[in-house]
Amino acid sequence: MKSLLRARVNRGYSLTRLRGSGVILPTVLSSLLIVSFLSSIGEAQTRYKIIHIPTPDGCNSTALGLNEQGNVIGYCYQSDESNAFLYSYSTGTITDLGSLGGNATAATAINNSNQIVGYSADATGNVLAFLYAQNQAITSLGTLTGWKQ
Repeated sequence: MKSLLRARVNRGYSLTRLRGSGVILPTVLSSLLIVSFLSSIGEAQTRYKIIHIPTPDGCNSTALGLNEQGNVIGYCYQSDESNAFLYSYSTGTITDLGSLGGNATAATAINNSNQIVGYSADATGNVLAFLYAQNQAITSLGTLTGWKQ
């Protein structure tokens, strides 16, 4: 007569057969589930990549803004001149944003529509806020009412 199989729960949470051959191993399955869960946590982490943003020779640069498309804005400076830039991550190109007539311009923020704000000196040395949008020239936002230099 064949033996009847009876199972009991061990302290290690595995089921074993009292009579017959073989072992049922739910602990192995639960271990695999835990490993799978932990590896999925690792996959959910944000990964970053450091890239070199091309600038003219002899120019130092500072990045001040980043949007969700990976576009970077900031300024490149050499001696007493600074130029605002937009680096497009998708194309790998850099764009000089221009100025309001002076020799100091810096881009300070970018949104997900690629609208850029910053400040620029005009030809007389006044520092003004600007707005830049792709396919449009840099535009002065003026100064605050009542501001005196």
